[in-house]
Amino acid sequence: MQVTRQSAVMIRTLLPGEQHFLREMIYYAMYIPEDHDRPDIDVVDHPAISKYFRGWGQPGDTALVAVSGKKLVGAAWYRLFSRDNPGYGFINAHTPEISIAFLPDFRNRGLGSQLLLRLLRLAAADGYSSVSLSVDVRNAALRLYERIGFFEIEREGFVSLMQCRLFPQIANSK
Repeated sequence: MQVTRQSAVMIRTLLPGEQHFLREMIYYAMYIPEDHDRPDIDVVDHPAISKYFRGWGQPGDTALVAVSGKKLVGAAWYRLFSRDNPGYGFINAHTPEISIAFLPDFRNRGLGSQLLLRLLRLAAADGYSSVSLSVDVRNAALRLYERIGFFEIEREGFVSLMQCRLFPQIANSK
């Protein structure tokens, strides 16, 4: 297991028994404009959102977590969806959809780039040719995705469907 440290934060794979953390992270992955109240965390139990963490451990499920001390502070993961049960960033059944989030106190530290790049290397090593995600264009994370190589393939209102092509050499890059 390769570990990355920055400001006492390690990046490692999600361990068995930690799947519950993905529920909390999908809550923080939801973009809520600053002039709106954040909904209660139970909003993530809606089937359209819970599909990102429920039943974790299916073929293709891959997750990394950021850990500060013994506390989980962030996660990036991908999951495959089907045409019959697509995610918000669905392209096709062979393209994993990425989710990423940090607890508020751990944002804007450069950790998202590290976590996302590591996840992209895992996806390339797993043989995927691309990954996708959905992002509100008002979300500051959009710039991170663009810097890393995601590009917009479709937009509906404020929601951008983005894709990042992976190349075999990314799997071995540092």
